[in-house]
Amino acid sequence: MKVETTDTILRNFITLYSRTKKPVDVDFRKLVSWISYGERATHYIHSYPAKLLVHIPHFFLSSHIVAPDNSKIYDPFCGSGTVLLESILLGKNAIGSDVNPLAVLIAKVKTKLLNITTLNQTKVWLKENIPTEAISNQLDVINRDYWFYPHVQKKLLRIYDGITRIRNKNYRDFYLVCLSSCVRRVSLANPRMSVPVKLNVDNYDENDFLRGKLFDRLKQLKRINVINEFFKIVELNIQRMKNFAQMKLSNSKSSAFLLDCKNSIENSSILSKNIDKESIDLIITSPPYIGAQKYIRASSLNLGWLNICQASKLKYYESLSIGREHYHKKDYAVIKKTGIEKADEILVNIEKINPLRACIAASYLVEMKDAFKTIEWALRPGGYLVLIVANNHVCKIEFPTQDYLQEIAKIYGFITKLILVDEIHSRGLMTKRNKSSALINKEWVYLFQKD
Repeated sequence: MKVETTDTILRNFITLYSRTKKPVDVDFRKLVSWISYGERATHYIHSYPAKLLVHIPHFFLSSHIVAPDNSKIYDPFCGSGTVLLESILLGKNAIGSDVNPLAVLIAKVKTKLLNITTLNQTKVWLKENIPTEAISNQLDVINRDYWFYPHVQKKLLRIYDGITRIRNKNYRDFYLVCLSSCVRRVSLANPRMSVPVKLNVDNYDENDFLRGKLFDRLKQLKRINVINEFFKIVELNIQRMKNFAQMKLSNSKSSAFLLDCKNSIENSSILSKNIDKESIDLIITSPPYIGAQKYIRASSLNLGWLNICQASKLKYYESLSIGREHYHKKDYAVIKKTGIEKADEILVNIEKINPLRACIAASYLVEMKDAFKTIEWALRPGGYLVLIVANNHVCKIEFPTQDYLQEIAKIYGFITKLILVDEIHSRGLMTKRNKSSALINKEWVYLFQKD
């Protein structure tokens, strides 16, 4: 029934767009009304900045028009694996890649169905085998003493050492993800901010009730039982895995791997090892926005405590991210030409106001061109691409990124079949990226077909 409904709706949208050539306004929450907004399978096994609304990939994955039975799905900017999880819940095999090692780990754990009995047995074993004294005191966590009280550090190290003794990698990864969730919960970072910002009572007036709440939070952290907090998260995530087990009825599988999408063709060995050329039926992806989320910085504490990335390598991983904001002055001495005429005209005006912002925007489009090489390489002829992007302003000047990405898609032989526009309701996405940008309040969902 849902597939028939989705196919009918999608076909009507495509017909309307082909006739008017105008974007169609939608509300994906109402469009996919059978999915409630909240817990679903393992989606909330770990937080992640600017998660994709589940309803969007589910809508397209439910349609036989773009995702017939036995379709193979790919998300080149998979983040924590929203598209991957929805794919396998709907019986499709899925592959994801991302430049953030934490994202890849979460995506793997989120989509790997584990035996609940073994998870519980491992939990009991771990409780008995967390060492009384930390062994791995050399974990390279950025500014460790700044972000964590000494007693918290000791407990996190003990938990990490216990987890490393779990022999089975799939179960070890599950418990590492639980530890990662615990890290931010017991840190001195503001839980309301995705990028670590230290809790500071001086940011609030004497009579502000938030100041009192902050004092209470700091008192709590001074005496918090880190191991208890960790096992609370474990219990919740085992329940999520139970929910996943109850929903997953097919033998569909998912995998995720680390990839710098903008350089993947030049370094094709990693790409071809995981994906055969022109083997993908449907790509659904939401690339980073221009300066929208600092994914590596947001993950910096987690990456250190999981011993995935040393503090000295964080800048390297950030340099691989599309949409990043950090550039040296020499990088924007001369602004790159994007090859998109309208974008280059606007960039000239932006450069007069702020050369750095012009550099960020220009570099984003140039690197998205390179990412499209990966997309074109992976997708079979006749296959579909669903691209979710946002409206942009740079230095208060309208910078219609969605139009420029559509033009890039056209360069690589993609035909626009449909454009949908959805108002953003999530405050995780509806955000000002910096003082010189405007509010992201709409998502543009493009359906392309490879010629």
